Amino acid sequence: MQRRDTSMHVSLLLAVAATTAALEVAVVSLTPPTASEHYGAAGKAWRWKVAVMGEDMALPRPKTALALAESIVERSEGAVQEAATLSTCARLLLIVAGNEDAVSATREACAAQIASYQTRPFDDWRRALDAAGDDIVKTSRAAPTVDDDDELGVFEAATGAEAGAWLARVVAGAADGPTAFDPFSSRKAHVLKQAKQCLEKCRAGKTGAVRDALVRSLEAGKRARDAKTPEVSALRASPRDGGARTAAFSAALNLSEKAGLLLAEDVAQRNLTPERRAALGQERARQDRAKVS
Repeated sequence: MQRRDTSMHVSLLLAVAATTAALEVAVVSLTPPTASEHYGAAGKAWRWKVAVMGEDMALPRPKTALALAESIVERSEGAVQEAATLSTCARLLLIVAGNEDAVSATREACAAQIASYQTRPFDDWRRALDAAGDDIVKTSRAAPTVDDDDELGVFEAATGAEAGAWLARVVAGAADGPTAFDPFSSRKAHVLKQAKQCLEKCRAGKTGAVRDALVRSLEAGKRARDAKTPEVSALRASPRDGGARTAAFSAALNLSEKAGLLLAEDVAQRNLTPERRAALGQERARQDRAKVS
């Protein structure tokens, strides 16, 4: 049986899908500011994240996450077709799918939220959680456009396979380096539960490319912690072995990279119209003939 050349298949899909404007997946991220950034745009953005989305994984805010995702789609004027929000104590991730303007539209939508957000006292934390989501939707409709580079620049972004790999590293617990990687920590594994809730609860993430991104990241995250994965099994047997920890971390990175490539293929498949599928078949047939000759 002839082995399938996956890398060539992905390249063909991407090449054919790129012939016209196509859907693209992106991840836009906000992380805590450094000490020197605390009073600048990054510090302001993180204080908004903590106030609106929270910073405790034990108290998720699914309604607020959904409201933020929907407000990004609404404000983008068609640039973002799907969105989902994954908020942890260490970062805020916006997983979006849209055209080439999706990243800039997502940055602007969040920056507008930050610029218009007003802190106000609440009687109790439950009312605070409910009100936060309402505030997001209301301000997204009326907030003026933000074009300040400092305010927009606090959000990092990646697209395509790189975005898929980045999201997978977060879900696998490998986004903060080998010293922070611990596949046996129940606290750090909580991000798996959050990603699953994100997939289940965010309506915009149930179908389409955003769903593909979440599914692929969950697959990588589970395998990176699975005792059946050889490197994880070796680390469990020797938890103080630095070499075993490095090997398990490297395995998590490899799984994340694979998740990114699989996501790229998923999205390319979604972008294939009947005409593109025909072109793909012709190109593959041409390459097969070239191999024979």
